Amino acid sequence: MLKSPEKSPVDERLEDTGLLGERLRQSEDRVGELRCYSARLEREIEDLLAVGEVAHSIAATASIEGSLTEILGRIQRLLDAERIMLGLVNDAGGFEEVKAALGIPAADLRGSRWPIDESDPSWATLLADPHSLLALRGDEPHLPDYVRTVFPRGFLKSPMVAKGRLIGTIMVSVEEAEPSRRDVRLLRILVGHAALAIENGRLNYDVIKSEEHLNRIHEQLAEARSMAAIGQLAVSINHEINNPLCTINMSAQLLRIDLEDRAPELIGRLDSIEEAVQRILAVTRKVSAMSRLRSTEYLPNQMMIDLK
Repeated sequence: MLKSPEKSPVDERLEDTGLLGERLRQSEDRVGELRCYSARLEREIEDLLAVGEVAHSIAATASIEGSLTEILGRIQRLLDAERIMLGLVNDAGGFEEVKAALGIPAADLRGSRWPIDESDPSWATLLADPHSLLALRGDEPHLPDYVRTVFPRGFLKSPMVAKGRLIGTIMVSVEEAEPSRRDVRLLRILVGHAALAIENGRLNYDVIKSEEHLNRIHEQLAEARSMAAIGQLAVSINHEINNPLCTINMSAQLLRIDLEDRAPELIGRLDSIEEAVQRILAVTRKVSAMSRLRSTEYLPNQMMIDLK
């Protein structure tokens, strides 16, 4: 039986060096993989922080315009997009109209309406599935002129859905024909926040309108109570003031008959009494006929009801 030749010290060292070199290459490959994984984690953390900041902005910003501008700005930065615009669906008019945009000259947005027509492949897809994300070329013939001007190359059209209803879309320019999974995921999340901001804005608007309506009703009720009080006052005035005034007026007329011959110089005083009576009677008639209170400031911080 032949014995295998023994390895020389040099061979053993060469073999050990080869093993060390292989392990070193494996370690370097592993370090590279870990670095790529770490960079990916860092980017995902940055994306999550950006999404969290957008959510905080929606909660902290009372203005829907401010929230949408913040969201569009975030999408533009995170996706490194040159142009971005947001359109809202007008159900009554049957079109989508651009309401906000970044990186787009105002002149390019003239006539910025996109008719909603099922013969349009884009709208046919979105109407059939409101959650579809469309990747479109800027030269597609069915696109409106302003869209082809704004996005001469490619763009993504991401729908905004609230309560299962398509309320608008966000359109973002893209350089690559196929967007990355990360870009699509971020766009969907941020577009969802935009839909939430719009829905919250509409709900706040409805609440404000309801409060204004209730305030008007309260004002009308307060005025009705005031008019009811005026009506009761008018009845009291007619009873407590008009009756004595009638007595004074009749007495003045009787005195006029007696004084015309005996003391004609007193007739002028009777005229003054009768004029004063008629003036008071005119005021009581106005109080009885009042349908709305009108006030006049006759002294600083002092108001009186206008009976003129």
